[in-house]
Amino acid sequence: MAQFDVRRNKGPLKESIPFVVVVQSALFDLYRRRMVVPLVRRSALPGLTAAAGSRMNPVFEVEGVPVVLHPPDMVSVAFDQLGEHTTSLAEYGQAIADALDELLTRSWGYNNHHNPASSGINIPSAQGIGFNELTTGLYLVAHQHGKDAVSLDGVVNLHF
Repeated sequence: MAQFDVRRNKGPLKESIPFVVVVQSALFDLYRRRMVVPLVRRSALPGLTAAAGSRMNPVFEVEGVPVVLHPPDMVSVAFDQLGEHTTSLAEYGQAIADALDELLTRSWGYNNHHNPASSGINIPSAQGIGFNELTTGLYLVAHQHGKDAVSLDGVVNLHF
């Protein structure tokens, strides 16, 4: 599975999050999990229309569906929980890396007048609660009775 491959979301929120993009480097292909970022259907984010297309939330088209990269919901997913491969966003790899850089740089409080710390996304509390539930819809760690519990298995390989 290559970096920037797009996979179908098999979770219950697949209508609003039809795809995820793999952002993990090929250096970690031997692990059984992949770091993915949700590609949220643009029409499902009416309150985020102004932020869509920003450095942190680039817009792409996958199978004719306009989708917005949503880095704050980046998660680790077991390889067998990912849906089928649809396409690659490798040609937009720099834009995706920039979005992740924006997320991580902001976490350290980087701020100046030309590049404010806020992403510009202002989500009302009811809608914000819904976005906090996005990752659970991807059948991840928070999903009850999940196949892959959080553990060191596959994360740390001890060689004595």
